Amino acid sequence: MNHARALTALTLLTAVFLGGVACDDTDFNTGETVKVTGEGIDAVKQVMEGNCVGCHGATNPSAGLDLTSDAFCDSVLDDRLVVAGDAGASVLQQRIDGDPSPMPPTGVMDAESQDIVRDWINDGADCDGGSGSGDDSSGGDDAGDDSSGGDDSSGDDGGADPDGESVYAASCASCHGASGEGGFGPAMATAAYGLDAADIADVALNGSGTMAAQLTDADEADAVGEYVFTTWGG
Repeated sequence: MNHARALTALTLLTAVFLGGVACDDTDFNTGETVKVTGEGIDAVKQVMEGNCVGCHGATNPSAGLDLTSDAFCDSVLDDRLVVAGDAGASVLQQRIDGDPSPMPPTGVMDAESQDIVRDWINDGADCDGGSGSGDDSSGGDDAGDDSSGGDDSSGDDGGADPDGESVYAASCASCHGASGEGGFGPAMATAAYGLDAADIADVALNGSGTMAAQLTDADEADAVGEYVFTTWGG
């Protein structure tokens, strides 16, 4: 019953998430083909520079997501924004393809640019020839959590109870913002509205709407549920 209530609330929110992210849309291109030379990660970075850095630049990037060439790999290789080997499961590719809303917000980028990013992800999301920034299936060395959704990156030290704030930082912040301000996902005050800690834990474990499950460890889910509810719920 709690899961049903959580599913209903968050499904309704997916229709509007990211719609309020502040950015000057005129900084984006308007669907024109970005001239790309080279291949692999170099081509992907050119696509990002041509389509995305108007809002996701190094200075005050929208949603805290810096997509400039120097920061790109560290920003996205976290098994949610980019799932190495699976473009369809990667939030970055979903947004580029216009699901649930396009990136750039003025409209989806040209098909050639979409394919460049998609092929790079499906080929393993390799950065700089496999120098440790995406050459393995974990999707990155220090950009986020591992494929379990954060159960080894939550900051707990062996038998200690998981710390909800650390679990949030490792498993939720890349989509919902480090301070819960929102980004690829809704602001946490909106996402947690009407939910209790158990509802939030259930969503973290099982997903809801277009959001996939982020955790596999029930203790971590409970910890992040309590943290989110205490910080943004009510």
